[in-house]
Amino acid sequence: MIRLRKFIFSIFLLSIMATGSLLLFAAITDAPVLHGDTDFNISYKAGKTLDIYHPINKVHSRAPVLVYFHGGAWIVGSKIMVNSARYNDAFKTLREKGYAIVSPKYTLSRKGSSPFPACLDDAGDVLKWIANHAEQYHFDLDRVGLMGESAGAHIALMTAYQEPPHSPEILIPYVIDIYGPTDLFKLYDEMSPMVNKIYNAAGKLPEPIQNRVDLPKIFFGFDPATDTLKAQQIAARFSPLHQLHDCIPNTLMIHGDQDRIVPISQSVYLKERLDELGIPNELHVPDGVGHAFKRASSAQREQVQDWIVGFVLAH
Repeated sequence: MIRLRKFIFSIFLLSIMATGSLLLFAAITDAPVLHGDTDFNISYKAGKTLDIYHPINKVHSRAPVLVYFHGGAWIVGSKIMVNSARYNDAFKTLREKGYAIVSPKYTLSRKGSSPFPACLDDAGDVLKWIANHAEQYHFDLDRVGLMGESAGAHIALMTAYQEPPHSPEILIPYVIDIYGPTDLFKLYDEMSPMVNKIYNAAGKLPEPIQNRVDLPKIFFGFDPATDTLKAQQIAARFSPLHQLHDCIPNTLMIHGDQDRIVPISQSVYLKERLDELGIPNELHVPDGVGHAFKRASSAQREQVQDWIVGFVLAH
């Protein structure tokens, strides 16, 4: 029950971050919103908006773009979480070097329903919007990178590995995966002990809360134990590990070895397959670090910024 309370409290904190209280947090952490010009709540499709954090310095005639997908287990989160402090230095450095950061809203699970494929369709529509508005915002369509953390990393990978691409006009030279799930069925298996504890404890809570913490149903849209074959088919369809081909972008993975939410094995699986295909990739594993860089030292957090900036600039 203690673990469940921590889980619910984490969701509560994420919800707070999506409110005005984030402004105080942003001021303390030197968030991207405090620097340069930003356009908020631009509609990219019906019911969905994105924010553009424009380059701080005009370095290029057309700005390279980094699209950031927030985390939150496909349950919670907001595009404003680009200001969450984990990557502030990296984003500031990139914007000073002429990059634009795009942070979109995407479909989350509601009432126990699966967010798939809607959240992936949203990501594709973000790319189409960027392509259609490249002249207006001076975007460089030959340099549009994708980045996400946790659930957002899953979306970034699925979008980058899409074949055929969502928007043929856009070249995606790289994708950055921060502790993202790569094989949903293996993730379900690896998380089963924790999931069962949460599920059993949630049975004592009101039904609306039960639905919000029913992780298997969020992944699959139903209880996978009732139809394992169907669950495997859905997991394969929506797992980056099963979308690999010879022409996928350079991939950067950063994943703490003490992650208990998305185990490090999820990134190891992906690296092994990328190596087999000869796809350039990097996997950095901060020692002793958990999900969302829990227990990371100041030096490790600075190293994360360096890994991201170095990878983006190299591609």
